[in-house]
Amino acid sequence: MPIMDLSLDQQLDLNSIIPPSWNGLFKSLSAPDRQSSQNASELWYRNEAMSLYGSRPKWAELLQSLSNAEPIIKEGQLKFLPYFCHLNSDMQNRLLLFLLQQRHLIQSNILLSFLESLRNVLPPDSWAEAYYRMLKAHLILEIDGKINTSTNMKDTEPEELVYQFSSKNHELLNSVKHTLSKEGDQRDKIWKPDTTNLERKDNLRHVETQKTDPRREENASLSCDNKNNVKENKVSDSSLEKLNEDVIMILDDDEDDNMNEPPAKKQRVDNKDDNAAEDTEMKAEISQEIKVKIEKLQECWKSGNASQIPKELELLYTTRTEQMEQICQHLSNTTADESCLAIACHHLTTISDVITYDNCVIYLSHNILPQFSSLSQSASRVFTSTVLLLSDKYPKPLIEGVIVPCIKNEKFGSPQLDVTIKVIREVLSDSNKVLLLRCLSNTEILLDDNVVALYQAVIDSKTILNIEKLLVRDILVQYQRSASKLKKSLKFGKLILAFLNKYGSQVTLEDMGILHDVVNSHGTFLKKTLEAHIRNIKSKL
Repeated sequence: MPIMDLSLDQQLDLNSIIPPSWNGLFKSLSAPDRQSSQNASELWYRNEAMSLYGSRPKWAELLQSLSNAEPIIKEGQLKFLPYFCHLNSDMQNRLLLFLLQQRHLIQSNILLSFLESLRNVLPPDSWAEAYYRMLKAHLILEIDGKINTSTNMKDTEPEELVYQFSSKNHELLNSVKHTLSKEGDQRDKIWKPDTTNLERKDNLRHVETQKTDPRREENASLSCDNKNNVKENKVSDSSLEKLNEDVIMILDDDEDDNMNEPPAKKQRVDNKDDNAAEDTEMKAEISQEIKVKIEKLQECWKSGNASQIPKELELLYTTRTEQMEQICQHLSNTTADESCLAIACHHLTTISDVITYDNCVIYLSHNILPQFSSLSQSASRVFTSTVLLLSDKYPKPLIEGVIVPCIKNEKFGSPQLDVTIKVIREVLSDSNKVLLLRCLSNTEILLDDNVVALYQAVIDSKTILNIEKLLVRDILVQYQRSASKLKKSLKFGKLILAFLNKYGSQVTLEDMGILHDVVNSHGTFLKKTLEAHIRNIKSKL
């Protein structure tokens, strides 16, 4: 049968080309509109690919299958093009956008090989070609324009990364070696068998040996015999007998403090020191070029011109997550002003397709969370509009980077509640409301009237949310944890009643004990009504 041009309905079978572990991604990318496909693919990768249970899909398998050449008739000629080119344009755009957002999780050599297969085959001036160029630019920026073509890479596994020490690593290593060598010389000088040194109490520790074990005494005597045979350390027999009775241990001050620490704790201390050294090194990695870009961004936001999108905005989506926190700390000095913050957030919404989830959460936690938490009176119209704008473009980062941390830090008062309720009622979709419930139930805080009102706003949604039974149990456990504190709260009683009216069918027999504890400790006039609801739910189980 002759090969024909592939239309949307006549593509190659995805299941025969794409690895089975990635089928869920393509189902997510097939959503009706672009925003839905973006959210669905992100959620799929977070829930499935990054799960601690089961096998994780491998990027190498996906990109290799998309790079394999397949025959196609194009412009009247038979050509062999990568399978990626057989996908329809919408799927190409969404897939490249997904790769752009997850680029930090893909090995550079694997991503580079895939991009090389697409060279000169994408339609010019198309979205796919634009995403391709952006991916290539980010990749070159990440590896500093140097592609490692060492022949040793051929002998390594595809999923293995070869780490190379940077110049700063070598400087740190040499410094540590130099310090250790000095300490070693000092320790050698102290460890001379000079009897006068035995009387120095500030550097000595006296440890009594246990003589109950005969094998230990035998080993100690053998050790003394061996020492007698060493000419460099000539010690008299009387000194040896004295050392046999009392063991003298010479320690540094630090060693003396850590003598009784278990090995596991010492290892944790060492790891902490290593992490601190890495953090110090990372802080020093902000170059002058990045500082200049930060200053230009600040100048643009201070100018008050929201329509001008600065080129330096790429700093927010090309920066690695490790550096993003330091950059946001510099930017927060400018965004403390509400008008500057509004312009900055408006610019942030223009890069929603390319900024990574982690970078967005870091940005919001440094620029929105401080102002949100510090509200002592009703928020201004400018700040409220800014939060609503962000909740439309970045609902999940706003929930996980601003609202929930504010509640955990016990800074969630009436002003914060008013803004959050506006977000819930005017912007959040049902799936994001469920996410908010899940995040709230996972916190171990005790509820107060403001958080109860937040729960009530979500429960009072016009539609019935798709809350699974496990989440219902988590919510009830949090109610149980706060029941004694809120036993006189009428708001809490109304919340329980509204929850049972709407989601009582999701309560299982195992949840009844938790529910009984919540209602039994309640002390308002709603208690009898709640008990009647419990009996009604139990009769249906």
